[in-house]
Amino acid sequence: MFRVNPQSATPARVSATTVIACVALALSGCAVGILLGRWTATPAPVSEHTVETSAPQADLRPAIAEIQRTSETILQSIQARGSARQVTSSPAESPGVIPDNIDRLTAAIETLNTLLQGNGARVAGRTSSIEKWRGPGYASLDALWQRVHQIARGGDDNWSEKFDSEMRQAHLAWTRDDLFERYGAPTVLNAKDRGLELSYQRKHDEESIESIVFLVADDLVVYVYFDG
Repeated sequence: MFRVNPQSATPARVSATTVIACVALALSGCAVGILLGRWTATPAPVSEHTVETSAPQADLRPAIAEIQRTSETILQSIQARGSARQVTSSPAESPGVIPDNIDRLTAAIETLNTLLQGNGARVAGRTSSIEKWRGPGYASLDALWQRVHQIARGGDDNWSEKFDSEMRQAHLAWTRDDLFERYGAPTVLNAKDRGLELSYQRKHDEESIESIVFLVADDLVVYVYFDG
């Protein structure tokens, strides 16, 4: 017959300091999770034609590294205390080690939060691949029309090839939302078998209308043509 030792069945008592440390570690995990959520948010398209330049962004990596280091120190302190209870000959750790590190962790989280509020939640040195390759587009719809006229009405026999090449590069990896944000709502929307056509139209003269048409498939601009 096996007998259970009542002392071994009693759950180990958890000190208040250990509970506080665990809560602090959970808060640090939440802070890093919020950072990653904001970091992966889709950025607004940036154009080389835009006059305004964005302010330099602070580097968030030192604050993140401090949170990681402090969290590891707290975990090591908790593990060391557990070992000290099992081995009575081991020296007891100073009671102030965990609280001091909790203060460091709290300060690091507050620093990270401050940087996030003024930094657009972007980690320095990291950009999404689509942002890296996105074409610059044109500063406005009027600027686009001006450039289209320079190409299409310039008298060049090969204007269509030049137009196709330049428009593809200028709007590379653009989405439907990018078109709405930069050029506004299109005059006409047409659903086609090959995708969605967004047509920007205006009068060329009293008898004719000219159009710049963007073909969007899978939410990306895949073709641009001029009709006029």
